[in-house]
Amino acid sequence: MQLLSRESKKARRAFERLRSAAPKIPNIGAISSEIASKEKELEVARVKKVATEKEQTELQENLNAISRRVTDLINRDRVARGRVESLAWLKGQKDAYGELINERASLNEGIRLSQSQHTEAERIVNDVRLNRSTLENRISENERQVNATQERLTVLDDLQAGYAKSQQNESRIEILEQSIAGAAETVDKTRRDLDAARRVLSEARAKQDRFEYEVEQIQTNQTELQNLLSTLETLVQNSKCPLCGFDHGTIEQLRHQIETHRQVSKSATEAHAALRTAQLDLAKATANVNTFEQKLKEREQTNASNARELQTLRANNVSFRNKVAGAGLSVSKLVAQAAEEMDRLRQYVADLNDKLAGDVKARETVNREQTAATEQHKGIQTEIDSKKGRSIQVEKNLNNLLVEAKRRQISLELPAGEIEQNNLVINTEKAEIAATLEQAQQDLENATVAMTSKKQELDTLTSHILELEVAITTKRHQLLSHRAELRELNLESDITSDGLAKLIDLQLDQLVILEEAKQATLNLEVALDAAETSARQLELKELIRSKEISLAQFDEANRKEEEWVRYFTIVLTALQEEQEGAVRRYTDQYGSRTSVIQKRLRAVYGFGDIFLKPVRDRIEVRVKRNNETLRPPDYFSESQQQILVLSIFLTACSTQTWSSFAPILLDDPVTHFDDLNTYSFLDLLIGLLEDSESPRQFIFSTCEEKLFQLARQKFQHLGDRTRFYSFKSIGIDGPIVEVH
Repeated sequence: MQLLSRESKKARRAFERLRSAAPKIPNIGAISSEIASKEKELEVARVKKVATEKEQTELQENLNAISRRVTDLINRDRVARGRVESLAWLKGQKDAYGELINERASLNEGIRLSQSQHTEAERIVNDVRLNRSTLENRISENERQVNATQERLTVLDDLQAGYAKSQQNESRIEILEQSIAGAAETVDKTRRDLDAARRVLSEARAKQDRFEYEVEQIQTNQTELQNLLSTLETLVQNSKCPLCGFDHGTIEQLRHQIETHRQVSKSATEAHAALRTAQLDLAKATANVNTFEQKLKEREQTNASNARELQTLRANNVSFRNKVAGAGLSVSKLVAQAAEEMDRLRQYVADLNDKLAGDVKARETVNREQTAATEQHKGIQTEIDSKKGRSIQVEKNLNNLLVEAKRRQISLELPAGEIEQNNLVINTEKAEIAATLEQAQQDLENATVAMTSKKQELDTLTSHILELEVAITTKRHQLLSHRAELRELNLESDITSDGLAKLIDLQLDQLVILEEAKQATLNLEVALDAAETSARQLELKELIRSKEISLAQFDEANRKEEEWVRYFTIVLTALQEEQEGAVRRYTDQYGSRTSVIQKRLRAVYGFGDIFLKPVRDRIEVRVKRNNETLRPPDYFSESQQQILVLSIFLTACSTQTWSSFAPILLDDPVTHFDDLNTYSFLDLLIGLLEDSESPRQFIFSTCEEKLFQLARQKFQHLGDRTRFYSFKSIGIDGPIVEVH
């Protein structure tokens, strides 16, 4: 059946294609005739276009020749106008040029004379400077000699003054040497006395220690005796002694006898007297030792002071002898030598001062001469600078005139008569050029009009040729399309309409035969489908019965499950209500604690209290500002958000009652905290630790050394209630932790 359907469809498509191609067969001849007519017309147009292009080329060459002639005339006219302007400019600038030439010559001569004067003035200034330099050197040398002589006189004065001081030092040195020698014996004797006193002190201290031990033992025994007497006194009931049985006559007499024994036992000991004697001996020995130590210290200090003074005096005398030797003198003949040399040096200084006075007056005269020569030199230099400045300006003006003359291609040296003659010749030439230029411009305009007309004619022919080529191409495409369709139908390209009609009838007969065979085959398939459908119906009825039984079983199971679904729905609703109620009760009861803890840590400036808002089974955190409820994350910084989260966490941990796990674990809770927030956090922990209603244990870790040390200081008053651990390193058995 499928094969017949495919063949029938194929035959029908072939029939439709043949029937659609039938109207196109008569058009093939007409299209071919039309293409031949268009091609002949195209050939004629192309020949005409070639002739027109040749005429256009000739006109273009004529137009170019006229344009070149017009351009040449315009350039000649421009040159003539320029020469006229240049002659007029030359006529106006000739006098100025002559004046500048004369002024330049005058300025050059004046500069030459001034430079000669300047050279002479400079020579005079140099001579005066040389004289002044010679005087300055001589004055400096004399002053140097005067200063050196004055320094020598000062040295001699100092040596004379120091000579008397050195003699006094020698006398003092002899006295100090004798004193130090005698003091050494005194110090030795004092040290021997001190050693003897220290031995006596050691013996007295040992004696005192021995008596103190004896007194301590006696006092211990006496204390026991006193206790026994007190006990015995409590046992007295009559005149008989409870200890020995002796009858003392009356109870008062017995008590008096007991008191007598008590008093005798306190005062009758010799040990106390010996101890007091030993203490007095120790005090005396100690005083003697202190006295000897003080004397020894004073004498050693005196000796040290004398030794230092002796060393200083000796160093001063050595320094003085070195100075005398450095001055080339002898200490033994110092006074006579110094006096003689000082008289000679004073006379030498007086002579130098006289020479200095004369040189100073000569220097003042030279200074006046130098000032006058310098002023004259400056005046001549100023005059030269002024003339050079004017000369530069004149040269600049001359250069400008020469540059302009060169640009105009004219000589400033041209006589006035030649200027007038050249002006007359140029004006005549200019008139001839103007007449010729007018005729040439008229010829250029006529040639341009002719060229424009010929170009329009050529454009029209080009457009017509293009239209013919497009029409021929279109017709050829149509012809090729018709022939391609015939080749697809396996027909000859020269087939006639009658031949195509016979092929269509033959294809129609084949199509009818295929349709009849298809109908017969279809009837047979319908009969077969009816039989197969009856058998399939029985199978489907049996399958439906089995599915209905399974559906009933599933309905029963579903009904049982729906009862559990309704039960768990009720439980879920109750749990949600309980959860929402718990959230609501928690926020009502403990919501304000979050705000209190947040303020204890650090309140946010400009914002009000923090409050917790129950929303079904969730808790929303809000803050108020100017009676407006806001979300904290939209306005708080990282540090402020950390404080808020920590406040909520501590509220939850400190109020939970559902677990017996009391410790609260905090891992580096001061992230983004500044120092003030850190202090507030530690103070808050101390307050929560001291809360007796809900005691909690806090365990927190940190990598901040500063927080660790601060916590140790803050919590040190808690004593054994706090523990601090610090990680040191990793060992073989694991981490090494130090307990503080």
